[in-house]
Amino acid sequence: MKNSSKERTLQWINTQNKKGNISFEHRLQRPTGQWNNRMKSLLIHSLLSGIPVNPIYVVEEENVIYPLDGSQRTSTCIDYINDVFSLSKDTPNVSIVVKENGEQTIKEYEIAGKKFKKLDNEVKET
Repeated sequence: MKNSSKERTLQWINTQNKKGNISFEHRLQRPTGQWNNRMKSLLIHSLLSGIPVNPIYVVEEENVIYPLDGSQRTSTCIDYINDVFSLSKDTPNVSIVVKENGEQTIKEYEIAGKKFKKLDNEVKET
């Protein structure tokens, strides 16, 4: 069995999902859709805030990637990037380091109640 660790962007994960290379139907994993909107929103907030999130463990079988631990996190991110849901109305603001006039500064962004497409560009890039 091959064992490796790779960092992947959410964009890469989303692209692989659109290509049909990711499946959430592995026999060892519970079905997706177990989290409510608040839980999903807090995951997105954590990612945008730089709060550490546990890694996702996958197995690849016949060129298909199956999340074994992290199906809820993975499917939540894919759904959010594709505007399937809005963040809950009580999701806290996020503070992100941005460059303005050649200097780095911390800027606060409101994300509560927003779908991905409605986020500021700096937040989307994060």
